[in-house]
Amino acid sequence: MVLWRHSRRLASFKRLYSYHYRKENVWQSRLFMATIASLVAGSVSWYYFWPHHTFSAPVAKTLRKGLRAESDKGDFDYNSALESYRIGLRQAKEENIPEWSNEYTGIQLKIAQMMEYLHDYGSALLMYKQINSAYLAFLKSDQAEDNTYPELSKPYILLKNLRVSVKIARVLELSNQTENALKVLKHAMLLCSNYAIAKSAKEQGQDLKGVKLVIENNRVLVNGNKEIKVERNRENWSPFTFEFFNASDYYVSLCTASGKLDEAIKERQRILLLMVLAQVPGGDILLSQYNLGSLLYMKAEQLESLELKYRNDLPRQQEELQRTMTTKNDYLSAATECFETVRELATSLDEKQKKGSTNAIRTSGINENNSIKSKVLWYQVDQTTDDSIALSTYALGVIKLHRGMYKEAEDLLKETLRRASRTNYTELIQETKRELGKLDRERKHGPKLLSVSK
Repeated sequence: MVLWRHSRRLASFKRLYSYHYRKENVWQSRLFMATIASLVAGSVSWYYFWPHHTFSAPVAKTLRKGLRAESDKGDFDYNSALESYRIGLRQAKEENIPEWSNEYTGIQLKIAQMMEYLHDYGSALLMYKQINSAYLAFLKSDQAEDNTYPELSKPYILLKNLRVSVKIARVLELSNQTENALKVLKHAMLLCSNYAIAKSAKEQGQDLKGVKLVIENNRVLVNGNKEIKVERNRENWSPFTFEFFNASDYYVSLCTASGKLDEAIKERQRILLLMVLAQVPGGDILLSQYNLGSLLYMKAEQLESLELKYRNDLPRQQEELQRTMTTKNDYLSAATECFETVRELATSLDEKQKKGSTNAIRTSGINENNSIKSKVLWYQVDQTTDDSIALSTYALGVIKLHRGMYKEAEDLLKETLRRASRTNYTELIQETKRELGKLDRERKHGPKLLSVSK
């Protein structure tokens, strides 16, 4: 599997799309990818290492030695820098600097960074886990409920825990421990989402302390059965909004890369609801909707491979064949609906944006009975969404092409060219031109890929 990457700027989020490539399937080598790739992997710079923190003179002197050693002035001597930071950490501990403080964890982060530079990933992982443990211990303490110092309040510690969890997941991924990486990410993300939802519920007079929250089929459930209403409020997701949704993209990309398409789809559905609750820009919701459609389409392709296997074993596998065909068509229909609901905004979007009116988008998916599940989610459009609409138009065009509906496919692909040209979306323009060339060649031969069985 090869991940083809290119970046686009949408609102305040810098997204990195990941496209899935397989030699036997041209679809997955193009823009129909499974998930947004791990932007977090490269963009979470270990962030503001003690940017404005104050240390005692001895600690500060030691840390400056480390900073000099790892810079060009010290010839990038990471071993010397590592030793200085270790000494600085011991000094900080002797001065009783709290282990969850920015100062203490900042030194630990530098130590882990040096270890990564020296390819000592095992030691780096242990250091990150120490930081993570300190944060989790703090979150369980009474100090987490004390808002005297905002930078030490619960949401800020949740933010830092999430950042460290992403680092842990990255090291685990490098060590081929994807399952553990997913568990670490999931736990950190649940802490953030449960905090935001519980805060919203508390504002509405509901106390969710000690209850288990489950997000399923665009609903928030308490203890797995009682649905609760959660109001949209971006403040409840601050300050971890950006990191939370980037971590979710990373989670989905790991699921997809490891063949866990069902979990990737469920996570993308959950994240769509949370994006609405967090009031993220409308364009990012549309982009997530597009990516959900791509995941659903990939699942349909997966089922088609199984369908071909059963066809080669008829009549013994007749029952399995029929069940697989039905499920495949459900996923394909849900994917198509995802793309169509993004594209539906095209005709009136500009006018509605001028008026500041509210738009609706349906999120589609598959429930436990393999039937299409759709629900209307509302959000305020506050930015241009041309890229998401262009991608979805392209997706519908490719589906029509592979169904042999050449006139419809041609119209959609030409519309994609117009939309992509407006935003100078070079990669999409190139892909669309390739599809148009394929369309001309295949008019006489019919579709070669996925189609809805009659």
